[in-house]
Amino acid sequence: MRPLRVALAAACLSLACAACARGTPKTPATDALAAQLPIGTRVATLKNGLKVVLQEDRRAPRIALRLTYRVGSSADPPGRSGFAHLFEHLMFEGTKHVPRGAFETTLRKIGARYNAATSPDETTYYETFPKHELEAVLWLESERMGFFLERLDQAMLDAAREVVKNELRQRRDGVPYSAVSDAIFASVFPPDHPYHRPVGGTAAELDAATLDDVRSFFLRWYAPNDATLVLIGDFDAGAALERVRHWFEAIPAGPPPPQIPRLPPPVLAKDHRVLMEAGVTLPRLSLAWPIPAYGEPDDVALASAATLLYWRVGGALTKEKELAHSVNVTRVPGRFGGLLVLSALLDERANPEQALKVIDDAMDDLSRFARWTMDDKEVKSSLYQLYAEEVFSLDGATARAEAFGTFDLLMNDPAGVVPRLRAYEALDSSDVVDAYRRWILRPPRLTVIVRPKQGAPVSGRVMEES
Repeated sequence: MRPLRVALAAACLSLACAACARGTPKTPATDALAAQLPIGTRVATLKNGLKVVLQEDRRAPRIALRLTYRVGSSADPPGRSGFAHLFEHLMFEGTKHVPRGAFETTLRKIGARYNAATSPDETTYYETFPKHELEAVLWLESERMGFFLERLDQAMLDAAREVVKNELRQRRDGVPYSAVSDAIFASVFPPDHPYHRPVGGTAAELDAATLDDVRSFFLRWYAPNDATLVLIGDFDAGAALERVRHWFEAIPAGPPPPQIPRLPPPVLAKDHRVLMEAGVTLPRLSLAWPIPAYGEPDDVALASAATLLYWRVGGALTKEKELAHSVNVTRVPGRFGGLLVLSALLDERANPEQALKVIDDAMDDLSRFARWTMDDKEVKSSLYQLYAEEVFSLDGATARAEAFGTFDLLMNDPAGVVPRLRAYEALDSSDVVDAYRRWILRPPRLTVIVRPKQGAPVSGRVMEES
């Protein structure tokens, strides 16, 4: 993988030196990256529909595995929020051939690092482990996919449910401002949108889940034809693929995954404000706008606009006016829409309304960059930063497994980084300003203000909406 690492560095150096004007031809470094990325890579689909992505990386005697099921909170049944998150935990409990408690014990014994995560779009399991333990990890993951229901019983469901409910309590009682994200999603996305529901669910709906509910959900979603397995590390790709076939190909396919159409971003009819209180010491201010789904028109231009917005607003709030301790601008990409969220942790003496005025002034100033060209230092720097982030997301087996899995989920292409880089190269300043005005400056927005309140949950609670 040494040639790929060289190509990564060359790609960033090339962009730093290139003049980023419309019509700029593909840079040689991106061409080199596109040529090097497939080396040692195999992409295959098993007879049961499981997609397998393998890439050899001999730099260290370890392997990174990422197994993604294309089911997240967006697929939770009505009245059963938190089901996908519940399964994230349930599938560590045991299988037909793996006794309860032995799953994690086995991973620890073989020196694996492991985790799992649930989002609105996916449930993903991660392992990084010594290369000679590939057989053991493939066996465990095939057990999870193919033999989970034979072990599932009421005791397993009750145990996993209590773990998830305890997580919800810990988040409510121990994670400052954590309820803000739930309030943002619930306010921006309407009740019939798949992103309206909280990923973690609610205790009441989790308690209402029956064993039959859980079995039906598993049979609907956790099948090989709704999953992608990524393996990157020190192995021979052909031999590794044969071992994947050995452990997974006999698992029956499930029903065809639903073809959910792309949804247009929700439109806020008017500016919406949510007032919250939390058991914290500092006020917090968040602004949110619905934006297109990942890969849709304006997505790349909005990435640049978000970086410029962060620089302008962050500088105004933290350095010029000294109203905030920190500012973040985050794009939340998704298959069925996205969010752009600006958050500021304010000084304890700061007035949120004063901070809003500073933000609005900075945003208005930013809108005047229509006269800028792509030779402008600030615009070019934003593109260089985005380009570099995409490129270096491929450096290291674990990071590359994450990047390949994410691009496969959002673009149906594990090597989706290449068209993404091409899109940055083709971007013009007018694209950035048009997208900024279309999605951020002019449309209605959501404003969430969190005020400190002794005795309130540290996560926050909604007090008023207008």
